[in-house]
Amino acid sequence: MNPNPRAKGTSGSPPNSIRPLSWVIVLAGVTGMAMGGYWLVAWLSGAATTRGEAGILTMKTNMALGQMLAGAALVAVGFAEPGKVRRRVGVATASLVLLIGVLTLSEHLFGYDMGIDQLLAREAPGAPATASPNRIGVPGSASLFIFGAGFLGLVWRQRWAGYMGVAMCFINIVPLVGFLYTIEEFYGQPRVPSMGIAWPSVVALICLGLGLASAQVESGPMAMLRRNDAGGALLRGLLPAVILVPLVLGFLRVRGQRWGWYDTEAGTGIMILALIAIFMGLLWHSALQLSQSALAQGRAEAERRRSEQTLLQLVERSPFGTYLVDGRLRITQMNASSQTGAFRNVTSVIGRPLEEALRILWPEAVALEVAGRFRHTLESGEPFYSRDFVRPRSDVEGIQAYEWEVHRVTLTDGQHGVVCYYYDSTKLREAEAVLKRSNEQLEQLVAERTAKLQEMVGELEHFSYTITHDMRAPLRAMRSYAEIMTDSRGDCAATDERDFLGRIITAADRMDMIIRDALTFSKAVKDELPLMPVDLGKLLRGMLDTYPELDGAAIRIESAIPPVMGNEAGLTQCFSNLLGNAVKFVRSGRKAEVRVSSELVQNLSKIQSPTPKAQGHNGDGHIVRIWVEDKGPGIPKELLPRLFEMFSRGSSPQAGTGMGLALVRKVVERMGGRVGVESDGENGSRFWLELQPVDTDAESCAIMAGQTISSCDHAQT
Repeated sequence: MNPNPRAKGTSGSPPNSIRPLSWVIVLAGVTGMAMGGYWLVAWLSGAATTRGEAGILTMKTNMALGQMLAGAALVAVGFAEPGKVRRRVGVATASLVLLIGVLTLSEHLFGYDMGIDQLLAREAPGAPATASPNRIGVPGSASLFIFGAGFLGLVWRQRWAGYMGVAMCFINIVPLVGFLYTIEEFYGQPRVPSMGIAWPSVVALICLGLGLASAQVESGPMAMLRRNDAGGALLRGLLPAVILVPLVLGFLRVRGQRWGWYDTEAGTGIMILALIAIFMGLLWHSALQLSQSALAQGRAEAERRRSEQTLLQLVERSPFGTYLVDGRLRITQMNASSQTGAFRNVTSVIGRPLEEALRILWPEAVALEVAGRFRHTLESGEPFYSRDFVRPRSDVEGIQAYEWEVHRVTLTDGQHGVVCYYYDSTKLREAEAVLKRSNEQLEQLVAERTAKLQEMVGELEHFSYTITHDMRAPLRAMRSYAEIMTDSRGDCAATDERDFLGRIITAADRMDMIIRDALTFSKAVKDELPLMPVDLGKLLRGMLDTYPELDGAAIRIESAIPPVMGNEAGLTQCFSNLLGNAVKFVRSGRKAEVRVSSELVQNLSKIQSPTPKAQGHNGDGHIVRIWVEDKGPGIPKELLPRLFEMFSRGSSPQAGTGMGLALVRKVVERMGGRVGVESDGENGSRFWLELQPVDTDAESCAIMAGQTISSCDHAQT
């Protein structure tokens, strides 16, 4: 229970601070109820009367009833937070205990009988240590009065309530010592019978006093015991020894003297020496613990100050603005970045109310908005973040931009405050705006130049196509004139003349071939190549039937070549070049032998189609590789790196214009594939093309091709 009237909670109810010692309170209450109930039953059954007639001190009926009521009051508030019903039960029972104590004390003080002592049971006159039959003695009635007053004070949150429990314990320690040492004067003075009290009453009243003292933990004696400082630790360490050591030593001293081990003087001296030794040891031990605690606390305090100083230095040197406001929303601390930055126009900023400083910097509505954010965080503990705070300021021209956040913190005095971190992003936003405008201008400039470049490229393509096309007419005329001269001269022509005319015809044919290849290449580069499923096996067999230059060669096409995504015209152009080269370049006196095969491989190089959403294709990571292998003389190794470049040709008499393989590479790449070659320069050549398959199921493609999936990655040559 909290005696502080400002503490939170319903008026008249014990606060949550009772919970840590609830088991002590409940145990004390149960003990009082058990012992009181036992003796009340003993009186009602006549057993207590028999003991009294035998000269034994007995607990009186009103004491038994008072202890039961006091125990019930403690149990009512000792468990979980009591509601109104249990709180009212506690108040009612404690009030009855107080009434019993007051009435009985009045009987002792004023010497008259109110008739309350024998309401529940009667006792014969002459009972030991009893002023009147069945009347509680002064120690017992005073204890009941103190408990009732203390419990009501506890409910009404009075600071002195816990001390009433200590007073109960102190009153009953006197008869407790009497019973321990058999000092009858302490509990049953024959000359003063009103001071008598039975030992069960003593034990129960001490337990009830401890329960009452334990119920007030935020002030009073229990608050001191529970303090987490040197004083609390010293009290917890010495209090049990201060109480128990004298009791134990006194008991041993009395027993030793009765057993004849020593006389009174010797026993007293021994006890005094033992007390000195024990308390010196306890004092030394406590002083050592306090010294160690003080050293540890000093080190911790020094470390805390160093950490605090380091933090302050970091905050002070931070490029971000940082300031702190207290629970009254006054600015208590601010780093240099803030004082020379956002708050540069606020004089004497430390100690100013936050709202007053904000009114200098911002318009009224903005200042109230920001102050409201601080107030909400202070009251609720909920942080606030603002990443887009752009407002016009009152003290400077223009719009300012900030990113800021606030958090609730605990200040050094234990109160809550709010810390604000902010960053002036005005220049950054201005730079972003300039960059955005520059990007827009750059994009516009790029678009304009791209359009001009495309127009220029189109004109150049048209010019080159026109030039190459128009050059064929003079060539045809040159060739025709050379043939006419050859035919007209006949055998009359000299050997040199026939040779020169033959060279003119051959050069014209070669020039015409170059022009035709250039036109074909230009057309392949310029024209669109829409992709669609192509049956390569059907395409290749059709070429064997329609291309005369392939007649007479042993060309073997493997069955079940899977369909690919490609352009039929472009693939026809590619394979006509590859097959034509294989048939053309053969060893002297041998027939051309060519083999066309395919395999499905994993696309380790991640080559993908330029139109991955084309029909039948979803880019599952597998590709079809088509091989064109011949048994010709091979290709020199030094020529392989530039074989697919424009006008790259060998030294063989059969070498063409050097544009055929460049055309193959350009067409295949435009279909999203790759092309390459393998050759050792002696034992033929192996050209390969990689294209996307139509069927995305790799296993079905492999079954179609009668192959297994392999994994390889050829570098483009």
